[in-house]
Amino acid sequence: MKDKNCIFPAVEDCPKDEIRISCAECIENKYYDVIKQAVDDFTSLGDSFTDMFLFCNKLIKHNGETSVLEMLLNSTHKINRLMTSFLNQKENEELAKRDVVYRRLIFYFFSILIDEFEIKEYTETRYVN
Repeated sequence: MKDKNCIFPAVEDCPKDEIRISCAECIENKYYDVIKQAVDDFTSLGDSFTDMFLFCNKLIKHNGETSVLEMLLNSTHKINRLMTSFLNQKENEELAKRDVVYRRLIFYFFSILIDEFEIKEYTETRYVN
């Protein structure tokens, strides 16, 4: 069963099994909002991290004089959500269920990325440290 707010074209495309929720649970608790947030955060991380590294680069090259540093608030929020999900020390049961869903999705997305990296980088002729 697919809700009209689901962002996935088909039920089979949704990583609900990997994050251990059902369609009914997702619809009832409106987790599709959290799923959309996680997908949007993950797919735009490159831009957000670029913003953060440019900001940090300006700090590192700071010469002691007054300077203006700017970073997009949207990038800050994305990085904060993502890093909080990675660095949170609480057990899953202590987190709000929406935070658990977000955290599981982010870990799932990164696991796909790592698998792709390993497939392409670790071959018989190429090894990466």
